[in-house]
Amino acid sequence: MSKIEDLSLWHDYKKSVKKLDKSDVVPRYYITPTRPKKTTEHGFDHDKIIDNFLQKKSPNAVFQVVKLNRSERRKFGAEATIDLHGYTREISVIMRQFCLNCIVNKIKDIVVISGKGEGIIKQALVEWILTNPLIVVGYFEIKDAKGGIGSYGLRLRIGIK
Repeated sequence: MSKIEDLSLWHDYKKSVKKLDKSDVVPRYYITPTRPKKTTEHGFDHDKIIDNFLQKKSPNAVFQVVKLNRSERRKFGAEATIDLHGYTREISVIMRQFCLNCIVNKIKDIVVISGKGEGIIKQALVEWILTNPLIVVGYFEIKDAKGGIGSYGLRLRIGIK
């Protein structure tokens, strides 16, 4: 076949192809979270939850976020999941709201999917975890069948020990 015949075949094929009907496709919008309201949809005040932690502990108490060891990872049973795909590095508002809703509902272990990517969200997530010891007890990077690489397991502070 010559180049001219190939080109004519291509033009014939191009005329027979129909455009894809996109009328039923729902576009995915990435909404940047805004400042959360004082109360959740359940009517709980997040700041009061944190204040209750502080009031029950002695004033000298020091909260720390630790990496969970192997035996703690075996006991980990995720009850809730949040996917951070599509968010920018400003994840603190959405993470705080989600974690406090989990605490209110007595959910202890959660999985946070940050994605494999360049690590921007992953860095912001680890920074958020380490700066919120009143919410998070411990964390670890999940590298097995429980979520694959690119996710973290978080143990939340449900009660005061």
